Amino acid sequence: MVRILERWNVSRDEEIGVVECIPYGDRPIYDYLCELGYTVRFFSLIDLLTDGLPANPDQTWISTRYHPHLIAAALGARGVFVPIDNSYYNVKHQAVLRMGSRWNAAVPGQEIPQPGEGFSDLDLRYRYRDQIRKSVRVAYGA
Repeated sequence: MVRILERWNVSRDEEIGVVECIPYGDRPIYDYLCELGYTVRFFSLIDLLTDGLPANPDQTWISTRYHPHLIAAALGARGVFVPIDNSYYNVKHQAVLRMGSRWNAAVPGQEIPQPGEGFSDLDLRYRYRDQIRKSVRVAYGA
């Protein structure tokens, strides 16, 4: 992550947000960035549950997790995803790419890409939602 920030010339004065997707598991990322002198804001899981994911089109994201990738990209944020395995998470990130995200993969040990754009069609998320709701109605007779 730090290599990505350095490659993108992110100043230590620019505010960086750390989103807590796994309570206590993500806090060390915040602490580490603070130790390095970055200006960091922590978004706890409680913040996410109360206020939603703090994503918007003016942001650039780095994510290992597919839910933030999906939501931030669907809201128009640029970013990269870091595949942490070749099975579960990679399959999920690939699904988000098929839905419309244009984020790039920042594969550890390889050249660091520039952030990709969010969804090319921001209304696509509504069409997927409607398709899922229609499928559920058929399956459950609702």
